[in-house]
Amino acid sequence: LVIMAIVTSMISGPAIRFILRLGKKLTLLDALTSKLFTRELQAFSSRMAIHELTTLACDVTGLNAGEVEAAVLEREETLPTGIGNGVALPHARIDGITKPVVAVGLSDTGIDFDAPDDKLAQVIFLVLTPASQPEAQLEITSALARLFREQGMTERVMNTASYTEFLALMKSAFLESRPA
Repeated sequence: LVIMAIVTSMISGPAIRFILRLGKKLTLLDALTSKLFTRELQAFSSRMAIHELTTLACDVTGLNAGEVEAAVLEREETLPTGIGNGVALPHARIDGITKPVVAVGLSDTGIDFDAPDDKLAQVIFLVLTPASQPEAQLEITSALARLFREQGMTERVMNTASYTEFLALMKSAFLESRPA
């Protein structure tokens, strides 16, 4: 009886944790990491920025950089991802990943991502989501669009000197922008 109780606990514990994790919605903040952040993008075109951020993301995740970059560029050619206010959200759904990957690059000079307001993008988020989870892409890009609707948010991000400052600002802004 005791052995049966121990075995049942050993099996049911991980199963319950897995089930509880399924119900947890991933947020943008869950996908941010210092390894996928660059304060000084070297790129001066959208293609170069996508290449630089894709290389960063693939170096960290082990994904095939050529395949990921091709998917992002294909999406970019279909509909440019500059959303205005100095922000671009190049993105793609990728086979072979199980959770969203977000690489962030800041550009002091700005990069043309064909935004509707014609502003150059200074804050670029490369958003890669699992092909099997289309809702993840929508959740992350919607959260970013909501955050950067606020006037001055791009400037505040550009004034951060490190990933730690960037993350603190994003957490604060994310909490303030959450729908009631």
